[in-house]
Amino acid sequence: MDSSMASKNADKEQGGVRQLLEKKEGMFRMKMMGKRVNYGGRSVISPDPYITTDQIGVPAFMAKRLTFPESVSSFNAERLRIAVRNGTKAHPGANMVEDEETGQQIHLEYLNDEQREGIANLLNVGRKVVYRHLLTGDPLLVNRQPTLHKPSIMAHSCRVLPKEQTLRMHYANCSAYNADFDGDEMNIHLPQSYQAIAEANGIMATHRQYCVPTSGKPLRGLIQDSVIAGVHMTGKDTFLDKEQYNQLVYIGLRELIETDKIGKIITLPPTMLKPKPLWTGKQVISTLLKNIVNREKEYAAKKLTGLNVSFKSKLNAKEWGPLGTEEGDVVVRDNEHLRGTLDKSAFGATDYGLVHAFYEVYGSQKAGELLTSLARVFTVFLQQHGFTCGLDDLVIDRSFNKKRRMAIEEGLRQGMKGVSEFCGVQGFEPKKMNYSNRVLLQ
Repeated sequence: MDSSMASKNADKEQGGVRQLLEKKEGMFRMKMMGKRVNYGGRSVISPDPYITTDQIGVPAFMAKRLTFPESVSSFNAERLRIAVRNGTKAHPGANMVEDEETGQQIHLEYLNDEQREGIANLLNVGRKVVYRHLLTGDPLLVNRQPTLHKPSIMAHSCRVLPKEQTLRMHYANCSAYNADFDGDEMNIHLPQSYQAIAEANGIMATHRQYCVPTSGKPLRGLIQDSVIAGVHMTGKDTFLDKEQYNQLVYIGLRELIETDKIGKIITLPPTMLKPKPLWTGKQVISTLLKNIVNREKEYAAKKLTGLNVSFKSKLNAKEWGPLGTEEGDVVVRDNEHLRGTLDKSAFGATDYGLVHAFYEVYGSQKAGELLTSLARVFTVFLQQHGFTCGLDDLVIDRSFNKKRRMAIEEGLRQGMKGVSEFCGVQGFEPKKMNYSNRVLLQ
């Protein structure tokens, strides 16, 4: 039962039932709580703000090893023939061809170009199954351990990146996986049937995990650089000329244009006409909202309005000075951003913000598209305008240091006063600190 209790050395080396079960190499942890699987991969994750929030970037060398069994049909026969001709070394290719009736498998790794050409020409509809390479658009189950809650494993859309060596992930998924990019590794699993693909897309897709299962609060949102760019772009003093406005709108809607989800782009008239036409950063947000919803004609015909939402921004309106007293209150009416600065409270993982309201009104798919569009627009805006933080921004100057010291010392005085009142000492007044002496001592 337990070889560690044995008296003879031979019995200790043999191993008992306890040794079969315990520790990392034991039956429970090695074979039941986790095990080796086929059609999976593992690599270090790196950030990529250019892919969509629901994509996962996969290096080409991993895409050549992961395969999906696709039956030959009249719809895909030519594509699969090209894959067989490419073989195992070129992507998109195939690693194996199987005969469904006989079960015979032909591994393409050991065949030359002429042999692969012959097999490709013999691909019959309804008989052959081609184990083709992982392609852009295939669903992948992505998991980061420890798997603590449901969104620790989600279905992403694959994007094969030929020149990369690591898995690439968008920032918006960091909070769901509790991931950062200091060496974290993640696992990917390729579903092997159409039923599994349907479940991955219908149940496990990233945009369907927008809210935490326990409390219903948002889980996905933009962070760091996107927040800086969002505040800068939607500020009251940000104006864009026609080229900048059109470029940002196109960047935000490019994915939807290429996939034919929207047709003609709806644009807004400029805010200022003289001396030259200028648009605000808020109008870029309004244009994105109207085009992602893409129901302007229907709303006009039925006399309906789009999204109406109001909330407070995280950044205090006082920070903008006397001209920006209203910038702390965000107002969106009929999918138009009218007032307020967008920051973490609007598109971060916070409840009752812009993306959360969009999710509740238009659904998870549209909310995912909005997150992707905002992320791309903010990234390009930051590239065009820049944001720097020098050493002077980090050093405390004399005037602020005085305010800081006075605040600390006032707190100490109030504390002493409170203690004296609690202890029943009547008329006790703490002495004021001499700031000039304090500076000399420092």
